[in-house]
Amino acid sequence: MFMKKRIALTCLLLVFVLFLAACGVSTETPEGGKNQAGSNWPTKTVEIVVPFKAGGDTDFNARTYGKYLEQELGQTVVVINTEGAGGSLAAESVKTSKADGYKIFFGNTGFLLNEITGISDYTFDDAFETVGIVAKSAGEAIVVRSDLPVNTVPELIKLSQDNPGKYRITSVTGGIMHYFAIRLNDLGGKFNIVDAGGVNDRIAALKGGHVDVIVNTVQTVMPYVESGDFKILAVTSDQRSDAYPDIPTCVEQGIDITIGLEYNMFLPKGTDQAIIEKLSQAIKNVSEKPEYADEIKKAYDQVPYLLNLSEAKERLFKQRDMFLEYKSLFQG
Repeated sequence: MFMKKRIALTCLLLVFVLFLAACGVSTETPEGGKNQAGSNWPTKTVEIVVPFKAGGDTDFNARTYGKYLEQELGQTVVVINTEGAGGSLAAESVKTSKADGYKIFFGNTGFLLNEITGISDYTFDDAFETVGIVAKSAGEAIVVRSDLPVNTVPELIKLSQDNPGKYRITSVTGGIMHYFAIRLNDLGGKFNIVDAGGVNDRIAALKGGHVDVIVNTVQTVMPYVESGDFKILAVTSDQRSDAYPDIPTCVEQGIDITIGLEYNMFLPKGTDQAIIEKLSQAIKNVSEKPEYADEIKKAYDQVPYLLNLSEAKERLFKQRDMFLEYKSLFQG
């Protein structure tokens, strides 16, 4: 009797396995199933999460990539703007999401400051899989209203020294604008650092006389320069822009600030390597498209720029080390 029951159970198990195979259900090990899911990715809409309002440079780069990634991946790509807490809210939403490749964090260099300022308690490498640094700003501009009696960054610093705390410079706590404000004070400035929000918020604050100094991408402030409302004192890139060759760099004026925004992509920690590689290849394909190059050049004077996974991680760690030098100032 026992033997008959055992044979019957064995037969039932065999029939069940054959049924699963006929239905296309994988009988692989969990690891094998994970690899299969990675090779099939994506099969549904992919979300790109941006830590700022729509309309800024980071948002532009995310949306431009998203548009061309749809062609490469064969699925809809949507951009979700989740602002707040220096970008940490957006980062956290991706960090805690399922590691299946359907939610991507698209940030910029300032994301690293979340850790340095104490907003977050993890490093980028602890919480995320680095996909790459996928774009680079043409440089940020130090901008004042046209009626401010200065024409260079040294003159601006001197003006603040003569009037400690009077002149207000915008910052986004835990973001790259916070770094610029801290650095200008570290170089001798006596600015009052105030939080004024995103790109368009900073422009409105400067135009309305609520602040005296902002740091924005050149292209976002040029209409106000041309109208006579603003003037650019210098750019923070290491060389002059081809589009605006008359604007000097900070270094030319003796100011040791040489940093431009770089835009990066991350996936949640533990994402299948096959998904990371497929996304990386799709990004590379987009970066080589002539129409992509034309679009970013026209909008922000950018040129295609791409660092792969290993190059990007090395670059990010170097930037993190640079920011760590000012940790006491950020948290002071």
